[in-house]
Amino acid sequence: MAAESESCNCSAWAANDPSGVLSPHSFNRRAVRHDDVSLRITHCGVCYADVQWTRNLHHDSVYPLVPGHEIAGVVTEVGSDVKGFKPGDHVAVGTYINSCRDCDNCNNLLENHCSNFVFTFNGVDTDGTVTKGGYSTHIVVHERYCYKIPDGYPLDKAAPLACAGITVYTPMIRHNMNQPGKSLGVIGLGGLGHMAVKFGKAFGLNVTVLSTSESKRDEAINLLGADNFVVSSDKNQMEVLNILISFKAECETTYNRPQQVHISLPYVRFQLKKHKCTKEQSSFCNRYCLYYFVRETINIAEFCLLFFSLCLYYVRITK
Repeated sequence: MAAESESCNCSAWAANDPSGVLSPHSFNRRAVRHDDVSLRITHCGVCYADVQWTRNLHHDSVYPLVPGHEIAGVVTEVGSDVKGFKPGDHVAVGTYINSCRDCDNCNNLLENHCSNFVFTFNGVDTDGTVTKGGYSTHIVVHERYCYKIPDGYPLDKAAPLACAGITVYTPMIRHNMNQPGKSLGVIGLGGLGHMAVKFGKAFGLNVTVLSTSESKRDEAINLLGADNFVVSSDKNQMEVLNILISFKAECETTYNRPQQVHISLPYVRFQLKKHKCTKEQSSFCNRYCLYYFVRETINIAEFCLLFFSLCLYYVRITK
């Protein structure tokens, strides 16, 4: 353990305007406080949120902006009151690095629902500073928002689990999708979609990918291991879904009523109309996953220790 230290220079890649172009940038991380963990970043995942904020698509970006929130690295220093981490530990940091720690949500380990949680980058921390993310050489966070990576799990594969992985894993576990032999349909093969395919196969599911692009077929089948691929704009292929995925049977064996789980946060109001094939007693429950819970981040790391091939994309941080 080390006493509180002076801030040190941090090298990073930052966006300076909405062009999205990243260039070298240096800044000072805060000093390690009594309850902080400092880690040397070895890898950081690439998420579309990084693109959105570097290009100011939400109209709230503060430049220079250092993106990155799927962070993996090695602990270099801990504060005087930190008991759960030590130098040399392999750890991950995800989408948020602070919250009020005093509301009902925080007290029940639901920090992602705290009204004052702080984004890992382009957020405003409690001291008024704008947060800077994982496209940098190191980061300092409160120990509560730092998660141990199990011994033996590669850091390059751990980084994407801190956002994309846990965003998919959480609803799949919550809705009992880890049932070998059942069927899973994955709509879209982006950052989250490829994780859903990998988790589905790890759970022993028969996985069908639905995509608007035929060009994704090879990746879905040969790289990620999906069992079937359907181009959603092709009516003939969509008809095959009645055979590939038995929606009614799957729902009846898992739930009392069918559920459609959305892993997203809608920007506009929308209305769902009941399809003519649904019975009167059927209903759709639309749930939105805003990031993840602390305890589930720990669980996913333990699970993924058994499946080294779950993650594919990351950025190696170099000076």
